[in-house]
Amino acid sequence: MLAHPVLIIDDEPLVLKTLASILRLRLHVEVETSDSAVEALQRIRATDYAALVCDGNQPRLPGVSFVRAVRKFRPEPPVLLMLDQRDRDAGLQVIKAGAYDLLTKPIEEPIFLLALKRAIEVSRLRRQLRDHESKLLEMLDEAMGDLEVLCHAYGLRAHLEAIIAKAEACLKVGPSASASAPTAAIEHGKKQSGRESRSN
Repeated sequence: MLAHPVLIIDDEPLVLKTLASILRLRLHVEVETSDSAVEALQRIRATDYAALVCDGNQPRLPGVSFVRAVRKFRPEPPVLLMLDQRDRDAGLQVIKAGAYDLLTKPIEEPIFLLALKRAIEVSRLRRQLRDHESKLLEMLDEAMGDLEVLCHAYGLRAHLEAIIAKAEACLKVGPSASASAPTAAIEHGKKQSGRESRSN
């Protein structure tokens, strides 16, 4: 059984009952039904469906408008629109609006089942991709946090290295100055000895 149900929308009760029975018996999926596309939008906002099957000739909300409305807040679930043969010319607009597939009325069971199987699999892959993206974003946030800590640490280290460099420079100046003192004393001693020799 799928974790997410399939929603079928049609204003013909017989169509709803028939399609729902086919999916429950053949695909063993949970199925919900609605006789109004407008009411269905409210349910779609509240429920994460695996796939949506909708009559494209709803009186209050045409198929193209329904698909666009769904895509504004539910990008994952595939939308399959059922159209009469005479309405197939509008299929390109429906696909551009974001529909996953088109089904021609009267619905043939094998084609319906195959389309739903594919749609449910696409839905599963989309959810999997969404979960992976969410995990990657979490990992990226953690990595950015660690990077900020490292940058801060390296900043402190650079400051310490500057202090150490200055200290080493001071140490180099100190010993050379100290070493020059005995040399000057020796030179002073030599000069003093020369004066004493000349006086004698």
